[in-house]
This record gives sequence, structure tokens and C-alpha cells, in this order.
Amino acid sequence: MVGATGHPRPGGGTGRPARGLDHGGRLGRGERVIPAHKPSPPARPRPGSLTALVLALALCLALPAAALAARDWPRPTAPLADYAQVVPPKYAQAIDALGQELLQKTGAALVVATLPALEDETIEEAAVRLFETWGIGKKGEDRGVLILVAVSQRRLRIEVGYGLEGVITDAAAGRVRDQDLVPQLKQNQYGPGLLAGSQALARLIAASAGVELTGAPKAKAKAKQRSSGWGLGGIFIALLVFWLLVRLGGRRGGGGGGLGGRGGGDLLTGLILGSMLGGGGRGGRGGGFDSFGGGFGGFGGGMSGGGGASGGF
Repeated sequence: MVGATGHPRPGGGTGRPARGLDHGGRLGRGERVIPAHKPSPPARPRPGSLTALVLALALCLALPAAALAARDWPRPTAPLADYAQVVPPKYAQAIDALGQELLQKTGAALVVATLPALEDETIEEAAVRLFETWGIGKKGEDRGVLILVAVSQRRLRIEVGYGLEGVITDAAAGRVRDQDLVPQLKQNQYGPGLLAGSQALARLIAASAGVELTGAPKAKAKAKQRSSGWGLGGIFIALLVFWLLVRLGGRRGGGGGGLGGRGGGDLLTGLILGSMLGGGGRGGRGGGFDSFGGGFGGFGGGMSGGGGASGGF
């Protein structure tokens, strides 16, 4: 219905107020206003999707560490650098002992390295870079050999230093690869395979030097250090005894020849300091090129000659 002004009346033109409202615009009894539609709150991420996002981020951060360039792997402190963590402890100990004995008796450095993966480089390139970066063998002599295994690519390399090229020829390195390394590595037996390959190379070096390997390096320097060195505990006890004696001497007030007097105190001081310095001097030897003291001594700036053998497994 149209009003006098020509506009429709509220309520659909019936002349009555809209349903639920009286003429004053108030709600009638028993009536309610339906609220307008409210916008939905933003969707929250599901726990599952958040977990997947975190895992993906962690994987992205971990991948570069697993595929470092060869030159970025730190120089090890032992003959075995098991960065791929595939060598069981008993084989790792045997490889370390063999490398130490070989170094002591022949001056040649045998290093075994496992990497999780290679980054944009071949196994040959990685071996040369590791050899030069770590400096395997003495500088100028270059009597070093490296066994390198890339686990992800399933590739291996025997890299020979200049000074050992006449001992470990390419043909000899190929035999060690085929007979000692590959058969075990194919079965994922990294410990037995790397130990067998290390022993084969070590036998070639020992034979050329006219020495015999037993698998047990000399430990005279370490035994001497343990028996002669004072250590922190011994130094503390010595200082405590000295302090007590000085205190007792001071209370007595003597100035003559007793242990508490000046003469005795000076004598006791000399004895204690002399014993400490003497023991430290005898026990502090080690760490040279021919021992493990403070790290494997087989890294002296040696260079690779490019000889050796590569292969897959």
C-alpha cells in the first residue's frame, strides 16, 4: 500500500508496523530480533599442519650440513674421520690403532674418512681437496694415503700422496678397492670393509719400510705421563701440605733449622716445586708427528699426487 507521499509504508504496505515491533519501534512480547550474520574468525592452523611445517624447516636446515663441500669438513684428531657415523666403535678403535702404529714405525699417514654426501663435486675432487686441506703426511715428504667414502653416492676413493706413489701404485690401489673394500661396502659393512682396506694399504707401506705391524701402537709416552705427572689433584695436595706446614711454623715462631723455620720452609718449597716441575717436564712430552698426544700427528702439510683408484659399491 502506498502512503500519501507515494512511498510504501513500513511493514509491506499493510499499514501495520513490522512484525515484532510496535508503533514506537519496540519489541513486542515474545518476539526477538535475529542478530545479523557475523564474519567467521580467521581459521587457525591445525596442529598437524604446524608440525609438518616445523619438520620441513628442520629438514631444510639439516640438508646443507649433510652435504658440505669437502674443504669444509674439519681436520680430524685421529686416523678415522667417521663423519657419516657408519663405523662401529670396535672397528673405529682398530683403524685408529693401525694408523697410529703405521705412523710411528714408518712415518706414513693413513687416514680414513666417511662423508654423508658430496656437494656438487666428484669423489676424486673431494679426495684431492680433503688431502690438501688436511695436509695428510709430512710437508715435503707427502707420505700419506686417504680412503674416502661418500655414503649417499656410494662412491669410494683411495688417494695416494706423492711420496707413496711408488709403494701404492694405481694397480695396487685398484686391487685393494676390488678385493678388500667393495665386497664389504656393498653389504653396508663399513666397519669391516674400511678396516680390511686400511690393513691392506698398511701392509704395503710396512713391507716397503721393512717393518712389521702388530695392530697395537706403542704407548710408552702415555704410560710415562700417567706415572710421572702430578695432575691437578697432586698439585692441590702439595700446595695444601705446604700451606699447613708454613702455618705450623709461623705459630712456633722458630727461625732456625726446623721445618717450620725459614731454612726448613725454603727447603720444603724447593723440594715441592722441583718435584712438580720435574714431573710435569717428564710427563708433558707428546703430541709430535709420531704420536696422538693432543691429536693425530699425521697432518703436516702433505700433498696428493693424484694417483689411486675410485669406484662405486
